[in-house]
Parts: sequence; structure tokens; C-alpha cells
Amino acid sequence: MGGSSLQITTLTENMVSLNVFVQRTGVLKISLFVILSAFVVEFVVGIISNSLALLIDSIHALLDVVVTAVLLVAARFAVKPPDAEHTYGHGKVESLGGLLGGIAIFLIAVFFIYQAIIRMQSPPPLAVPGMFAMFAAIYTICADVFRIVLLKRAIKKIGGTTLKADFYHAFLDLGSTAVVIVGIAFVTIGFYFADFAAALVLGILLCFLSLKLVYKTAQDLTDVISPGLVNKVRSIVLATEGVLDVGQVLMRKSGDTVFADVTISLRADVSFDRAHEISSQVEANIKKSLSGSEITVHFEPSWKDIPKNSKISEIAMYVPGVRGVHNVSQHTSDGSVFVSLHVMVDRQMSLDDAHGISEIIENRIRQVMPETGHITIIWSRSLSCQRI
Repeated sequence: MGGSSLQITTLTENMVSLNVFVQRTGVLKISLFVILSAFVVEFVVGIISNSLALLIDSIHALLDVVVTAVLLVAARFAVKPPDAEHTYGHGKVESLGGLLGGIAIFLIAVFFIYQAIIRMQSPPPLAVPGMFAMFAAIYTICADVFRIVLLKRAIKKIGGTTLKADFYHAFLDLGSTAVVIVGIAFVTIGFYFADFAAALVLGILLCFLSLKLVYKTAQDLTDVISPGLVNKVRSIVLATEGVLDVGQVLMRKSGDTVFADVTISLRADVSFDRAHEISSQVEANIKKSLSGSEITVHFEPSWKDIPKNSKISEIAMYVPGVRGVHNVSQHTSDGSVFVSLHVMVDRQMSLDDAHGISEIIENRIRQVMPETGHITIIWSRSLSCQRI
């Protein structure tokens, strides 16, 4: 009955995730179509009207096309499960696409900057941008506003890193197009080189944005992670009830998913079930703070602040051949700890094997508690009892 409930819950969660995925990809597809239309309009009108600023803004729109397409691919791969060759999933496809797109856009931006400088040093052109170019820029402004409104509503409704990224790019595109409109406006009143000046400003902005994209995606591909994020995870783990300390924290990012491999220290005398509960709580606390993360928790025993009797009993119980431990006692005299314990062994065990187990127990106790002096082990098999 419990297994059926778990399967139903898992199936429901998968259906919800699939529904969210469909909504996100739908919004991104609309955004992609709108910005692609703006690129086509600006590029064609830019060539016809001889507006370098409009051409550069069309390349900026093309950068948004690349970014939106990468985000769309990332959203699709996000729901694709890991396989034998991609154990961490397929999120790196997003970073690879962003890297290649960023490099291409940077080279195009450098070319247009060069063209802007050359044209500013040349005589005024025979054909200058006019109202036709202005209409193309206004169309792009309208497209950007539409995307901003669309993405803002979608973010409020379903959230998502990919939608937020596209939202920010839409805002940047809106600002760059505003620069184009200003440049064209100055051209219409006689400042012929205003178009080239606007083109130069946009080219520099485009170089900055493309390099920023290249830098970010290169970091993702080389598994660079923010030390602040690692410290944040450490703080979350330490704040979890039952955790004594945090060991190694390994983190990497693949697409929108953050993978964390965390080692925690627990009291050595806690039960395995309790250790599993604490580990599950650690995982839940991290996921609550880092949405979409995948967490692996390892736990190791710690003898810190554990009563010596419990420590001794735990050490003896983990020795192969020991069936039970009881009557553990210890006292301190002249700085040394004297230990006594009863150990149960299999009734078929020989005296020689029992002595071997006793030596192992003694050695392990002394390793963990070097202050230990004399150790008395009384072992029993079946109903007989003998002192070792």
C-alpha cells in the first residue's frame, strides 16, 4: 500500500514537471519567433537604408536569438534523463552552444566596430537612414516590450532560470534599440555620422555582452563553482539537526542543475535509520535553497562527544565474529583508562579464534582511545563463559 502511494506521488510529480516544461518551452518558442522576426526586419531594412547602427542592432537581436535557442535546447535537455555516457545529464549542451554563439557574435561585433570607425572617417554617404529605418527600429522596440511582458508573466506563473535569462536579454535588447532610434533621429536632422556613432556604441556593447557570455559558459564547461555557493551549502548542512561537522563538499553545474556531493559527520552511536533520516534532511534543506539541485550525501561516524562506554561498545560490535557486546564499564586511575566488557561469539568458535578477536578489539580500542591502559575482555559462547 505504501509502495503504491509512493509510485502515485512520483508519477504526479513527473506529470507536474512535464507540464511546467511544456509551458516554459512554449514561452521560449514565442520569444524566439518574435526576436527572430526583429532580426530579419532590422537586417533587411538596415541594408536597404544603409544604417550601420540598425545592422549592428540586428546582430544584437541575433545574439538574443542564439541565447534563446540555447535556453530552449537547455530546457529540452533538462528533462532528458542521464544515460550511460552522460551520467550527469545533458546540461553541458547549453554551455557549449552559448560558447560557440558568443564567439561568433564577438567576431561579428568587432567587424562592425571596424566598419563604424572607417565610415566615420569617410565623406558623408549618399544614402542615409530615414523614416523607413525608424519604423524598423520601432518594430523591434515593440517586439522587445512584448517579450518582456510575456516573460514577466510566465516567470510569475511558473518561474525558471531559463525564462529569467531570456527576460534580462530582452531588456538589454530594448536599451540597444533605443540607442539606434536616437542615432537615426539625429541623422534625419542632418547629423550624418550619428548613425555610425550609435553603431560604434552598440558594437562595443555587443562585444562586452558576447565576451560575458563566452566567459560564463567557459566557466560552466570547466566546472568552476562560486566559493560563496560552496560556503552557503556548508552553512545549510551545519544548521541541520544531528550533523556534527561537514567534510568535503564537491559541486559542479550542468545547465540549470547544480550537483553537490557532501560528506557529513554524525555521532558514531546513532542507528543507521537515524543516520539516513539526517542525510535525507540535509538533502531536503539544500534543495530548498538551491532549486533544481541534485544532492548526494555521504555520512561518516564521529567519536566526538560520545560517552566512552558507547564508543567502546560500538568499536567491539564492528569486529567480525562478534555477536553481541554488553556490560561495558570503564574507570580512570592515574591518568589511564581501565576497560572491561563482555563479548558474545559464535558457539562453534575455537579458543584461538576468540583470542584473535580479543586482540583486534584491544588494538582498535587503543587506536581510538590511546589513553586506555588495561583492557579486560570476558567472552561467552553458548552458556559457557570464560575470561580472556
